[in-house]
Amino acid sequence: MDPSTSSVSALYAHSRADAFDFYANTIHALVYGVHATLFFICFIALVKRRRTHPRQSYAYIAYILTHFVFATTAFAAFSYIAQVAFVVRPSFPEGPHDYLMNSLSYWSLHVVYILYMCTSWLQDLLLIWRCCMFWNHNVYVLIVPFALVLASFATGSVYLVEIGRRGVTSTQSLPFHLFETYWAVEITTTTVITTMIAGKLIYTRCQLKTVIGKSQLKPYLTVAAMVIESGILFSVAALGFLVSYACQSPFQSVALCVVAQITSIAPLLIILRVAQGDSITQETSQEVTIELHISDDTASSVGEQCTTRSWTAPTLEEPQPHEVAGREANKVIHITSLDVSSRTIAV
Repeated sequence: MDPSTSSVSALYAHSRADAFDFYANTIHALVYGVHATLFFICFIALVKRRRTHPRQSYAYIAYILTHFVFATTAFAAFSYIAQVAFVVRPSFPEGPHDYLMNSLSYWSLHVVYILYMCTSWLQDLLLIWRCCMFWNHNVYVLIVPFALVLASFATGSVYLVEIGRRGVTSTQSLPFHLFETYWAVEITTTTVITTMIAGKLIYTRCQLKTVIGKSQLKPYLTVAAMVIESGILFSVAALGFLVSYACQSPFQSVALCVVAQITSIAPLLIILRVAQGDSITQETSQEVTIELHISDDTASSVGEQCTTRSWTAPTLEEPQPHEVAGREANKVIHITSLDVSSRTIAV
């Protein structure tokens, strides 16, 4: 290859990487704006709710405030190092992108990684708690998710210790591919937990649909509700980042900035549904028992004995005691403690 052609190609590659880093900072600011807006909306909703649910509301306020402080501090630190790369050190030998990729030893980038990892662990803990409620506090169901959270914490902690050592300037110089390992474990953790939550939601939807009817469930057990409740947004965004990182695509900087804020946005969307009364809470995680009684006449007509089938599902926000009865082919359906006239059936 002609040396001049090679140098032009290298210059184009560096310019393209610099451009994506510039786009990443802009998109980072936009996504942070979404986070800040959701935070204040959620904060106001929780403040209004604290009179009826004081302990839960204050706990959620402390949780989202921690997320917001961590994300804001990390965003400020990242903006500072980007300003250094593009304004103070634009004449770095390989350009701003190379400066950012080799600035792992700077304190500002340490702050960014530490705080964003803490927000991802906080997100995992919230998903674990939500999964626990959806599965009626079944300890055995949580063994695998909890083990994955511990693995994520362990690999992340080792990664933070390694980047604090002297001489480490980029993720490529870390042993055992720690950066890739951490993200692989974190994505696996959130994917497993979100799959368990979404699976439980789909199962509950199918069961309730046969009893209540699709029209009553449509506003609440929608695909959007399942996506929000399961926190799958982070899994999709993080997977996009990991793929772009493995392919050495300059798009990885944009994806990383989006993922960094989604670790706080996904929990905010879940808590906002709780604050608005559209989601399952700890206080209302009692069981709804639905029994299908087949009458003696119907049983004898088909040569069967009278049988009773029952199944349980988590109750919903602020249930009202009602009894709904319906007859179809001599079947009587009894639903205890389930309000189908308002948002109380929302999952």
